[in-house]
Amino acid sequence: MGRRLPASRRGSKRRSVSGFVALALVLFFVTSGCAPSRPVAGQDDPGRAVADHHPRNEPIRQNPVLDSQGAEKVANLSQEGRGDVNPDGSASPILAAGASTPVRASQDDERAFANNSAWNVPIRQNPVLDPKSADMVAHLSQEGRGYASLYNNGVPIFDADAFTPKARVKCTKPWGECQLESGPVPIPSQAQPNSSTDGAMVVIDRSTGKVYEFWQARKINDRSWETSWGGVVDIRGVGTPGQAVGSGVAALAGVVRIAEFMRGRIDHAIVFTAYACPSEYRYPASKSDGSFPPPDCLPEGARIQLDPGIDVNSIPDMSRGERIVARALQVYGGYAVDNGGARMAFKFEKPTAGKPDPYREAGFPWDYYHMPHIPWNRLRVLKQWNGS
Repeated sequence: MGRRLPASRRGSKRRSVSGFVALALVLFFVTSGCAPSRPVAGQDDPGRAVADHHPRNEPIRQNPVLDSQGAEKVANLSQEGRGDVNPDGSASPILAAGASTPVRASQDDERAFANNSAWNVPIRQNPVLDPKSADMVAHLSQEGRGYASLYNNGVPIFDADAFTPKARVKCTKPWGECQLESGPVPIPSQAQPNSSTDGAMVVIDRSTGKVYEFWQARKINDRSWETSWGGVVDIRGVGTPGQAVGSGVAALAGVVRIAEFMRGRIDHAIVFTAYACPSEYRYPASKSDGSFPPPDCLPEGARIQLDPGIDVNSIPDMSRGERIVARALQVYGGYAVDNGGARMAFKFEKPTAGKPDPYREAGFPWDYYHMPHIPWNRLRVLKQWNGS
């Protein structure tokens, strides 16, 4: 048996060995290009050598092959003749040619659903109008108002990932198999539905591409929720059918997100509630929960458009928020997706804990602001969603 070292010497030897191991690990990480995900301020990023070969850092080759729809995409991107910058200083989003989903500046700002879905395709020039378009517009614009549902009926949207706590969800309506009951659902601890009778709530898990939508949700405890009904949709899909909205579309589809409103540009159609017809609907709707008899009703799924020939920048006293909405209605239009108590009430993301509230600063001083400066009598109703 070897000679036993005194306690003080043994500790010194352990510290020497541990120090050697730590030094060896540091050398390994540096020489192999590994580094913490967040380098110390003032140091070069050790991952830069690898990042230099990332596609975003490669120069464009001479005479590159162009996208077959490049001209149309450029026309859409350049229609306002400007390239905006996000409030955080990051660049505005652009669509990657051939990508099934857009490339976005941030997670909150990422446009939901496929580029070719009904929500994300701009309205074609000279679309075919519904034969009853004039009568429908007269009904919609009778009060000269289009309400912004910001808070009480705003849609609270929460982000989840692989580390988000999961809960069991029970659906209480006897309407068949409820998708939310198929397994544990990631629900952030701060999540809560809106305060309306709809009790609406949406959770987006981008790590799996799933969107969980709730109608009349209630939290029992951190591990248990109840909801009258709800469903799960693929954020990379077409956004229909869904389970938590009267017309059978996804609850996330067409909702004005806070990040895009702050950016000043909405790159998708906007959804709204209306006096909906009880039995008539059209794509992207898959059903109707309407209760208003013709002729004073609108089919769920109907797509409206604000006259694109209007120069919204020249309308006196129009607020910044109204211009953002008006421009989206000119380019992408809006869809009637739910039965409601107003002729038009557009759905916005409800500000929740940790998210800013941009609405008042943009000229929307209260919930259900009626956006009076948008010329609602200059709407038109398309015959089909794609303008054909």
